[in-house]
Amino acid sequence: MERFFEEQPSAVGEVVRVALAREGHELELLYLPRMRSLSQANRGVLDGDLARTIDVSSLAENLVKVPTPLCHTSYYLYAPVHSTTTNHWADFQNPKPVMLSDMLVATELWPESLLSFEPLKLPDTSQALRAIEKGQANILLLPEGILEILTSNKPTIQFIKLHPVIAHRDAFLWLHKRHAVLAEKLGQHIQNIKQSLFDSGRVTDVHFTCGTLMTLAKSMPQ
Repeated sequence: MERFFEEQPSAVGEVVRVALAREGHELELLYLPRMRSLSQANRGVLDGDLARTIDVSSLAENLVKVPTPLCHTSYYLYAPVHSTTTNHWADFQNPKPVMLSDMLVATELWPESLLSFEPLKLPDTSQALRAIEKGQANILLLPEGILEILTSNKPTIQFIKLHPVIAHRDAFLWLHKRHAVLAEKLGQHIQNIKQSLFDSGRVTDVHFTCGTLMTLAKSMPQ
């Protein structure tokens, strides 16, 4: 049984499921804190780590990257609607940033002008959202689409996406080095799956975003 990590359910996992099935493997997703999943994959407890947008080779020397990106994602700053009258983060008044300590890419992407406000550092997104609910923070960095999933059952929390975009990144699957041969094969399968979606007209760009994948979860080519 193949075991991977993904922060939130989406068709990103479905792409990996289909790709693995073509090699005779079954996918089992385990939802773990980001750093724990990376550590367990590196130690071989898990077979891999799903959808990383940074190069983890210096942190997890036993992992190899599947060469084809799963999808493309964009990082934005988000703020509660009631906390701002602007949709531009550079004009945000009285920012109280909250930074996710287990999001490795966060320290690299946060604008320096906001870091000067001494961000509140919390372990995960759930605690960050609770801090925002309590008024302890009012601005958060996340990949596009994740916040919508996390707040879908919390209609009382309304967020605004602040512009401009902070960064664009490709998301890759990483496997334990014992699966190095499989990694190359999965790269080709992932490329073929994405090309099939493009050729069928279900996406207009073969380098589609992770958000686009979420809408295709139930129609993935086998």
